[in-house]
Amino acid sequence: HLNPLLAAIEKDPNASEEDKNVAAQLKAAARNGEGFSSSLGVIVKVFNLKDKGWHDALADVDMTMNMLSTVIDFIIKKKSRYQVDYSSVPEFDSMATDPHNPNRGY
Repeated sequence: HLNPLLAAIEKDPNASEEDKNVAAQLKAAARNGEGFSSSLGVIVKVFNLKDKGWHDALADVDMTMNMLSTVIDFIIKKKSRYQVDYSSVPEFDSMATDPHNPNRGY
């Protein structure tokens, strides 16, 4: 749900500077310059979340939960402003392949 929202922000000439900045930073950090980055490190930086230490299992889980909460709040707060159509977004499938590496299935 974050990617369609960020794409809508990019296309909206009336988007706030703050929202444009979030979209631009996540796009700049994307792999191969396509789409938007969903890397924990990038999102922690872009959304100014507290760095609780890297490669420590509990710290990584805590930062991931903070990231998830922050991204969900961002989506909820912004989705109606940018009128994002989520009808084409597939439902979550916990048994699907890794979207970054389709050869790595579950």
